[in-house]
Amino acid sequence: MKHNSQQDMNNSKTLDSTLWNKDLAPIISKNKNWKIYNLAALWMCMSITIPTYMVGSYTISSGLNWWQSSLVVMSASIIAWLLLIIVGSIGVKYGIPFPVMLRASFGVRGARVAALLRAAVACGWFGVCTWIQGTAFYIILKHFFSVGHLGEVFGINILEVGSILLFFFVQIYIIKKGITVIKWIEAVAAPLLLFAVIVLLVWGVLKTGSLANILSASHQLSHKIHANYWAVFWVDVGVVFASWAAVILNVCDFTRYVAEQKDQMIGQFIGLVPTSALFVLVGIINTCATIIIFGYPIWNPLALLDEINSPIFVLSISSIIIISALALNMGANVVAAANDFSNLYPGRISFKLGGYIAAIVGILLFPWKTILTNQYFVFYWILSYSTVIMALLGVIISDYYIVSKRIIYLEDLYILNGKYYYNSGWNWVAFVSILIAVIPVVPGAIISMGDFRQSVILSWFVFLYKFGWIISFFISSTVYVFIMKLISHHTQERGLLC
Repeated sequence: MKHNSQQDMNNSKTLDSTLWNKDLAPIISKNKNWKIYNLAALWMCMSITIPTYMVGSYTISSGLNWWQSSLVVMSASIIAWLLLIIVGSIGVKYGIPFPVMLRASFGVRGARVAALLRAAVACGWFGVCTWIQGTAFYIILKHFFSVGHLGEVFGINILEVGSILLFFFVQIYIIKKGITVIKWIEAVAAPLLLFAVIVLLVWGVLKTGSLANILSASHQLSHKIHANYWAVFWVDVGVVFASWAAVILNVCDFTRYVAEQKDQMIGQFIGLVPTSALFVLVGIINTCATIIIFGYPIWNPLALLDEINSPIFVLSISSIIIISALALNMGANVVAAANDFSNLYPGRISFKLGGYIAAIVGILLFPWKTILTNQYFVFYWILSYSTVIMALLGVIISDYYIVSKRIIYLEDLYILNGKYYYNSGWNWVAFVSILIAVIPVVPGAIISMGDFRQSVILSWFVFLYKFGWIISFFISSTVYVFIMKLISHHTQERGLLC
C-alpha cells in the first residue's frame, strides 16, 4: 500500500465526503508557517492562567511549602513536555489534526466517538474561561461604576451573567475569523501575560515589605503538614500534570502547522516548563502576601482583585486576565472542539460551525459551578477527565510507535474500506483497552465524590484515583499492544480485524 505524501493526498479523487473537508485535510509543507515563537507563545498563554494558578495553590494546600510546590510543578511540566514532543511529532510529520490522527487507531468511524471525549473536555474548559473573562470585566464595572447587586440568575449576579454573555459573543466573532486570528491573539497575548506576572510579583513584595516576609508565611497556607515530602509529591505531580493532559492529547492540532521537529521541541519547552513554574511560584507568593495584607489567604486572583482598592491596578490586571482567558480559550479549547465536531460530519460541519457548537455547549454547562472550590475543581473535574484522556493517549502512542512503527497511510485516513476501516469503521480493540484501563479508577472516583466512612480499602481506591492518569495510560497501552499483536498472528491485513 502506498504511503501517500500530503500533496498527493490533497489531490486525490477518491476521498470520502463523510471523512474529509478542507479544515481536516493535511497541511502541506509550504503552508507550515508556525515557528518556535508561535508555539512558545501558545504555551505561555496556556500556562499563565487562573486554572494554573489554582492548581498550584492546591499543591501547597496539600501540605507542601513554596519550594516543594514549585518542584512539583516543574516536574509535572517536564513530563507534559516529553509527551507533547511524542504526540506533537505526528502532527509535524503528517500535518493532520487530532480527530484524523485518531482514525489510525480507532477506525475512521470509531474516531468520531473518541474525538467527542476530547470535545467534551474542551467545552467544559471553554465555559470556565468565558466565566473568568466575564467575572474580570464585572470586577472592573464594580470598581469604576459602583454597581450594586441587581439580583441573581443561575446563582450569580445578573450583571455578571451579562458580562459572561458579552465575552461569549466576542469569542463567537473570533471563531468566525478562523485560525489565523487565533494565532495572532496568542502571539500578542504572551508578552502581556509575562508583564502581568511581574506586576503581581512586585505588588506583593511592595505591600509586604520583602520577599522573605512573604515566603515565611507560606506554612499558614497548608491545611496539614507532611513530615514525608515524597508521600504527597507524586500525587501532586499527577494533579498538576492532569490539568495539561487534554491539550497534550490534541497537540497535533497545532504542530501540524510546524515544519521542523526541533521547532516544536524548543517552542513547547520555552512556553511550558519555565513559564508554568514561574507563574505558580508567583501565585503562591501572592497568596502568601494576602495573609500578611488581609489576614487570610486569597487563592483566586479574581477574588484578590475584588479586595484591592486601586482602580487603575484593578483595570490593568483584570484586562490582562481577560486576555489570558481569551487566549487560553482560543488555543486550548476552540481549536480542539472545532476540529472534533467537524470530524462528526465533515461535509456539513466546518471548523467555524464546530467552534460555535463548542461555545454554546460550554456556556450551558454553567462553568461557575465547576471552579467553585479547589477540591471541586481538582477532584471532580481535572482528575476525572484526565483518567479517560490518558487512556486515549495510551492507545494513540502505542499504536503509532509500537504497532504501526510510525507509519501512517494518509489517504486511508479519508476513505472507507481502506487500512483504517477495521470492522465497519471501528477498531474495537482500542475501545476495549480504554474500558479496561478506566475500570480500576472508577471506585476511587465514586468514593471521592461521596460521603463514605474512611477505611484502609477505601483510602486505597482513592489513592488509585489520584494516580488515575498514569494507571489508565499504562494499562490502555499495554492491553492495546497485547491484543493487536495477538490478532496479527491470525491476520495479515489490519483492515480485516474483527
